[in-house]
Amino acid sequence: MDEGGRGSLVGSIAALYAAYFFSFFHRTVTGVLQPELAALAERRGWDPRAFTALAASAYFYTYASMQLPAGVLADALGARRYAALSAALMAFGSLLSAAEHPALVVAGRLVVGLGAAAVWISIQRVIGVKVGKARGALLTGLALAVGGLGSLASTLPAKLAVQALGWGGFFAGLGLATLAAAAAVYLLVDDEGLGSSSVVEGMAKALRQLSVVARAPHSLALSVAAAGTYSAYLAYQSYWGAPYLERCFGIRGGEAASLLLLSSLSFAALVPLFGYLSDRVVRGRKPVLLASCALHVAAWLSAIALAAFKSAQLLPLYALALGAAAATHLVISPMAREAYDPEFSGTTLSFVNAATFAAVAVYQLLGYALSEPLAALEVFAAVGALALLLSPFVRETMR
Repeated sequence: MDEGGRGSLVGSIAALYAAYFFSFFHRTVTGVLQPELAALAERRGWDPRAFTALAASAYFYTYASMQLPAGVLADALGARRYAALSAALMAFGSLLSAAEHPALVVAGRLVVGLGAAAVWISIQRVIGVKVGKARGALLTGLALAVGGLGSLASTLPAKLAVQALGWGGFFAGLGLATLAAAAAVYLLVDDEGLGSSSVVEGMAKALRQLSVVARAPHSLALSVAAAGTYSAYLAYQSYWGAPYLERCFGIRGGEAASLLLLSSLSFAALVPLFGYLSDRVVRGRKPVLLASCALHVAAWLSAIALAAFKSAQLLPLYALALGAAAATHLVISPMAREAYDPEFSGTTLSFVNAATFAAVAVYQLLGYALSEPLAALEVFAAVGALALLLSPFVRETMR
C-alpha cells in the first residue's frame, strides 16, 4: 500500500471509530439514567417502569430492524455516504431526547438506533475490503475498545454531566458532538461501495449475497453465539445491571454507575489484546469463540451465586471479570464476514448483527415481564449454553 493509501485508510478508520464511540455511548447511557427516566415519566403521568424499559430498548428496535438493510446499503452506497448520513441521524435523535418529553425521548432513541445501525457495519466493510484477515481481529478489537470508551463515558461521567447540565443541556451537547463525528466521516472515509457506478446494481449484488448468508448453518449458529455473549452483556450494561445491583445488594446511583464503569473499562482495555491474540498467537477465531461462550455462561452463573451469598465485597472484581469475558466476543464480527467474499463484508456481517441486537431488545423487554433480575441472568446463561451446543456448525474462518 502506498503512503496515500495508508493515509486514507487511517483517516477512514479514525472517523468511523469516532462515530462508533457515540453509537456505543447512546446504546448504554440509559443504564445509569433510570432514576432520571423514571422521574421524567412521573412528571408526565407515564408508568415509570414501562417507560424506563421502553426508553432503554427503543434504540435496539430500530438498530436490529435496520441491520439487514444497513449491510446492503453499506456495500451498495459505500461507508462514506451511508455512515455520514446515519451519524447525522444519531445527532438528530439526541436533539429530540433533549425536549424532555417521554414520547420524544422514545422517538429520539428510535432515530438514534436507526442511525447507529450503519456504523459498526461500515467499520467492518472498510476492514474487510481494505485490510483483510491478517489484522482483521486487531482492528475490530481496537474499534470495540473505542466503543468500550463510549460505554465507559456513558456510566459515571454521563451521570455527572446530566447533574451539571440538566437533561436538555446534556442531550443537546451530545447531539452536537455526534454531528461533528458525522462531518468527519463524510470528509475522511474513503469507500464508495459496490454501487460507485450504479447503486441499483450494487444493491442487487448485495441482496443476492444476503440470501446465501441467511441459509448458511455457519451464520445461523454464529448468531446464537452472539446472542449468548455480546447481546447479554449489552443488555446488562444498558438495563439489567442497575436493577441487579439495587435489588440484590442495595446498591444504586453513583456506586452502581461506578461498577458498570469498571466493566466498561475492563472491556475497553482488553478487547484489542484478544484481537491480537486471535490474529497473531492463536491464528484462529473458533477457539476464542468457544472460550467466549463458556466464559459468559460462567459470568452469569457467578452473578447469581454472588447474589445468593450476598457477596457485595466481590462486586468490583466481578465487574472487571465481566468486562474481560465480554471482550472475548470480538471474533464474532470477523467470523461473520471472513467466511464470504470481502466485497460483501457489510451484507454478510449484517445477518449476524441483526440477530445480536434483536436479542438485546428481547432481553430488555424482559424488564417489563420479569420482576426479578436474576431470572434474566438465568436466560443469559441458558442462551450461552445453547451456543456451545451449536458450535460444531461454526467454521474456522482464518483458514
